[in-house]
Amino acid sequence: MHLRIGIHLGDVVLDGDDIYGHGVNIAARLEALAPTGGICISSIVYESITTRIAQDFSAFGERKLKNISNPVHLYTWAPAAEKPITGGQKGNDKPLIAVLPFANMSEDPDQQYFSDGISEDIITGLPRF
Repeated sequence: MHLRIGIHLGDVVLDGDDIYGHGVNIAARLEALAPTGGICISSIVYESITTRIAQDFSAFGERKLKNISNPVHLYTWAPAAEKPITGGQKGNDKPLIAVLPFANMSEDPDQQYFSDGISEDIITGLPRF
C-alpha cells in the first residue's frame, strides 16, 4: 500500500473527536500534492528538519492552496523505485489483498454479526474483480 503524507507546523484544535485548524488544513492540502509513496512538507517544516535528517527533499516551488490566502513554499520527497510486490508464487502477477475484520462499534456485543457479515461480503465479492 502506498501512502501520501503532508506535513505542516501550525495551529491544531482538538474538539472531542474532531481535529481542525490552520495547520490541519494546510497539511491536508499538502497530502494531496505529495507523490505516491512520498511526503510533501511546507517550508517551515523543511527549515526545522533540514539539518536533522539525511533524506533529500526537492524544492516543489510556491503553490497556492485551496482556502489558504498566501502561497506556501513546498518540498517533496519520494522513495526510490521499488520492485513491485507480486503474489507468493513465481509467475503470479495478480495483486494481493488482505481483508481485515471490521470492529463492532456498538455497545451491544450481539451486533458483532453485522461487522463479520461485511468482511465476509467483501471477501466473497473480491474474486469477481
